[in-house]
Amino acid sequence: MNLIRKSIRVCMQKFRLSLTDIRIWMTLVVVAIFIFVYEKDIFDYAQCIDAEVTPWLFPFLNGQKFMRIILLLGPVLFFCNAPFVNSSNINMVIRAGRNAVTIGNILYIILFSIIYYLFIIIFSILPFVFNLDWSFEWGTALGTLSMYPSENVIAIISGKITTYFSPLQAICFTFLLSVINSVFLGFLIYATNSITKTRFMGTLLAVFFILCEPLSRNIRELMWASPVSWSNIDYLSISKADNLPTFEFAIISYAIIIIVMVTIIFFTNRYSDIRIIEGE
Repeated sequence: MNLIRKSIRVCMQKFRLSLTDIRIWMTLVVVAIFIFVYEKDIFDYAQCIDAEVTPWLFPFLNGQKFMRIILLLGPVLFFCNAPFVNSSNINMVIRAGRNAVTIGNILYIILFSIIYYLFIIIFSILPFVFNLDWSFEWGTALGTLSMYPSENVIAIISGKITTYFSPLQAICFTFLLSVINSVFLGFLIYATNSITKTRFMGTLLAVFFILCEPLSRNIRELMWASPVSWSNIDYLSISKADNLPTFEFAIISYAIIIIVMVTIIFFTNRYSDIRIIEGE
């Protein structure tokens, strides 16, 4: 219990420090701007056809390649300095111990991943809150765009999602998979940086996974080996005939990968020297 309390305190201390990190705030501002521009096209289109837009836009933010890359780069920028050891918090390591700090860092990555995607959900609604049709259906505008894409709208509204998922199902599944994927990217950076004792190798590897993900749109076989792709429910199997990864496959694979990376993180941080990184 003492280890758990120390770990939670480390996590909350990391979170409080992150609130003063200009890098995080700038990332959130950039993400918010892209979301606003992305969705404004949908509302302009809806106004042209005299249709209402419902609040369930979050699952479709993954549809356009460039927008998806922007959202995926958020966790990379948040966690690029893992394992978060610098001169300002070295006393935390001494007081709490290596295990508590490592667990606290892991909890911080999970917590911030949840907060990040909650922010995206909220901001996908907030700027247009007074122009929304608060219905539990997809609505006319999204339904029309899913069947008849417009050249004037950059957003891609997946007909697969509107056909096979209810809005709440799509929101919940997308949120769950997106958070898990963010945790995967955070742990990947943490584990790689711990092994290589650098601040950039983990970031490079995470960016590599993100930039390779669009290839899976054209080469479906790559989706089975692309963890980043599993966070998009449009890429998951609805029937055996589509030869895509299933939801169960994505969850189990994420779990195995995350367990392996957590093991690496504990092992490397337990037996390696503490490296103080200045300038964080």
